[in-house]
Amino acid sequence: NNLFLISLFVSLLGVYVLVSNNPRFSGSYFSFGDLLALLAAFFYAGYLLSVSKLSNRFNTFNLIFYSSLFACIPFGIASLYELDNPIPYSAFGWLNFLGQAIFVQILGQGLVIYGLSKIRPQLSSLLLLFQPITATILGAYFFSEILLFGQLIGVIILLIGIYFAGLSERLREINEK
Repeated sequence: NNLFLISLFVSLLGVYVLVSNNPRFSGSYFSFGDLLALLAAFFYAGYLLSVSKLSNRFNTFNLIFYSSLFACIPFGIASLYELDNPIPYSAFGWLNFLGQAIFVQILGQGLVIYGLSKIRPQLSSLLLLFQPITATILGAYFFSEILLFGQLIGVIILLIGIYFAGLSERLREINEK
């Protein structure tokens, strides 16, 4: 679908404008951090595609349980080497740990998995581009980061791209009927 390809291009342009207008952007167009971000994008795409396929066979609870279980094993082992004390030692530490487990992992990833089971992976990947928009807005609100005009333009371009993706999906559904 040509409209979806246009929405993909516009969305990527919006992300680029948003990120490149960050005052902390190094200006270097290739760095080790960029390589890691690209690698993370491929793993995230694999995650989206696998969850989309597996959601046809398994319910959301089982998907979140097993994806969390298999993710926590290597991270748990790594935390034993990285942290001085990986086990919380105060009530606040345990509340923080449990809050992140419940709200971030179970609810957050559970809702992502549930949502992915209801829409196509192509559209879900573009809808998940709301994350940099949300991070930009929350950074400005909670951390008093200054929202530059270029970042605002990037957010607007990204929203236009996401809108075109939704429009493309609606047109595809109409054509299928």
